[in-house]
Amino acid sequence: MFLLRKQQKSAHADTVQQPTNDIYQYLSGMAISPRTKFLTLKDENMQSEFTCMLHFAEYALAAYGYQGQYFFYPAKACCRINICGRCRGCPSRQDERILVGDNCCQCQYAAITTCSPLSSEDDFIYGNYENKPNFPSYFVCLDHTYKKVVLCIRGTLSIRDALIDLQGDSTKLDDIHPSWKGHRGMVAAADNIFAELTEHQILESAFDRCPTSGYSLLVTGHSLGAGVAPIISFRLREKYPHLYCYAFSPPGGLLR
Repeated sequence: MFLLRKQQKSAHADTVQQPTNDIYQYLSGMAISPRTKFLTLKDENMQSEFTCMLHFAEYALAAYGYQGQYFFYPAKACCRINICGRCRGCPSRQDERILVGDNCCQCQYAAITTCSPLSSEDDFIYGNYENKPNFPSYFVCLDHTYKKVVLCIRGTLSIRDALIDLQGDSTKLDDIHPSWKGHRGMVAAADNIFAELTEHQILESAFDRCPTSGYSLLVTGHSLGAGVAPIISFRLREKYPHLYCYAFSPPGGLLR
């Protein structure tokens, strides 16, 4: 993959240097030219949408758990995630069944609930951080600011996550579109999460806990999570036709 990336960069550099085209540069693999459309934040609707995206990007970053907090904020991670008082011996500990695969001090739960825009810990519905093969970590919660049930999928953090990334050959997505193919590892990951959500009716339970009507589903993630999110969104769209998907830094060549 490293050699492929170097080859792509070399090809992009050659293209930019050619005098016969009007490409200025490549940004995340996309050609930037005079025809490229950028966000117009002076437009109120666009600014509102951008603000909404930034809001849900916080969930995508919080999904990295306490390891992510130590990476992003090494000097103050302990203070940010407030681990103190959460070990399993404490009477105030969170129910283990809410977040499967957490450690003895509930560090993942602490990081997600304190570093995301959650209004209350009661809005955390379920999470699975066992990080089994072809099964990235994820969580489900309620966001009252935008009236969403949030399904957030973690990006690459472990060796098993990296093994999903490396399954880069394509597989058919006949149930979504007869001519589509997707990244094999991320399709498998989406299928596994979808199967657990369906078997345990996790999203149905989340909607049952919404305080008012009008809530809709939003799927998000960063990196690996941004690759899995669109695939699982297509799986869920039949039941949740009004869902949104925000994929932050998805891998190139995810679908074709």
